Amino acid sequence: MVGGRPAAHPGPDGQAGQRHRRVPQRPGVPHVDLGGQHPEQVGFVAQQVGLAAQHRHHIAAGEVGYREGPNNLNKYSAAYGVPNSSWCGYFTRWCMEQAGMHITQNGVGGTEPSSVFTPNGAECYQKLGRWTPRHGLPRPGYLVFFDFGGSENVGGNIDHVGFVHSLNADGSLNTIEGNTLDTDNGNQAAGGGVWRKIRQRSVIVGFGIPLYSNPVTPEKPFDWAALTRLAQVIQQSQHAILEVAS
Repeated sequence: MVGGRPAAHPGPDGQAGQRHRRVPQRPGVPHVDLGGQHPEQVGFVAQQVGLAAQHRHHIAAGEVGYREGPNNLNKYSAAYGVPNSSWCGYFTRWCMEQAGMHITQNGVGGTEPSSVFTPNGAECYQKLGRWTPRHGLPRPGYLVFFDFGGSENVGGNIDHVGFVHSLNADGSLNTIEGNTLDTDNGNQAAGGGVWRKIRQRSVIVGFGIPLYSNPVTPEKPFDWAALTRLAQVIQQSQHAILEVAS
């Protein structure tokens, strides 16, 4: 299995991916973008990411819309000598190396673990102490590991990997992923394209923390309700200021 479950043995279809490339703002629930990508919406930047993470983000975002050819033919795994292969892990490796990061099998010596074989990548990040569980607070640029069957077990059936782009106030994630679908239906771990997705926590196993800028990860799950209340207070305050000014 390379980059998740092989095409001949697809796992359960993903149920949480959505096609939206831009997340609509719901009334009373402002969008929260950790990367600061939507300044016109009420939200706030929780943490700044390093230059390498920003560079990686621009590289990955520039690949959105790419589609593989026949028989899994793609440029990401081809760069490593295997042009016809499952390639979600190859996509993350390619983007990280394009950003100047160094990838090795086990992530020793300050390098990044390879996630070409997705379970191995997750296990390596966990062993290195650079792992955030499903309900933790990931930052933009973190690797997000999926099990579309719903397990949180790192040693289980991890079948897909992508990049965290930003978080929403309800706790869901905006991601950029390779070898996935641009629709909700079908095998989300073998879709043949690079797409932006919205993923629910229920299909996430956890997050690998690349050494972009030695980020600090909270040990406890984040209080999304408190985050939403804070964003609403900010929004109400802005409305009050506008009314006074008018």
